[in-house]
Amino acid sequence: MAKIAARGDRKKILLHSCCAPCTIYPLRRLREGGMEVVGFFYNPNIHPFTEFEKRLNAVVEYYGEVEVPLIVNAEYDVSDFLKKTFCADVKRCEACYRMRLSKAFEAAGGGDVEVDAVTSTLLFSKYQDHEVLIRIAGEESARSGIPFHYEDYREGWEEGRRLCRESGMYSQKYCGCIISEQERYGKRIKALKGD
Repeated sequence: MAKIAARGDRKKILLHSCCAPCTIYPLRRLREGGMEVVGFFYNPNIHPFTEFEKRLNAVVEYYGEVEVPLIVNAEYDVSDFLKKTFCADVKRCEACYRMRLSKAFEAAGGGDVEVDAVTSTLLFSKYQDHEVLIRIAGEESARSGIPFHYEDYREGWEEGRRLCRESGMYSQKYCGCIISEQERYGKRIKALKGD
């Protein structure tokens, strides 16, 4: 994994954004580190479609406010997402990470934008499997030949969440997929069943 941020050395980086609230801190940190950032939105994991629209709109609005270019891949193929993530022989979150990171590295290497590296706001969330994310991003980097820029953005968790609340930005209550929404309501589901 290449960590390319060197203060004063302006590099261009593609920032995969899972949502607007998780973008605030990583984007700020990258820019403060002298990076030129291009955002990238691709998140077919978000369900239902109304939630997908809310998150996409919030990301577009935020990138517009901070005047950072954003590439949007609004593919919403539910059946493909479910096929790739809910097979018996794959781990759901790992498959989801791979889908999104693979598409980010493709965008960076496929002529959508010329960048020096790729990173993701998924590295901001305390709820994601950080080690698995690092492994998958490293594999996608090796496959594409584009460096993976690693930073542990979780240290800015409280600051990012505070800035989100203060801005009045739309903030979701679950990761995105159907199962994460079910997990969100775990206690209420148990109560309905009488557990």
